[in-house]
Amino acid sequence: REVLETLTDREKEILRMRFGMDGEEEHTLTDVGDKFGLSRERIRQLQVQALRKLREARGGILEDFAEV
Repeated sequence: REVLETLTDREKEILRMRFGMDGEEEHTLTDVGDKFGLSRERIRQLQVQALRKLREARGGILEDFAEV
């Protein structure tokens, strides 16, 4: 949950919709794009960006844990 705080509200909502998180149903890129008024390609780009941020944040948390 802590790593989710590294994301913007829009990025969180995109991931929730795309992957069916927090009881949300899984949605297509087109569905998510329609909600945000963006193309499916732009939603895909934002999804990739958000997942990259999560990976990087998770790595930082693991490094902090290893130092203890």
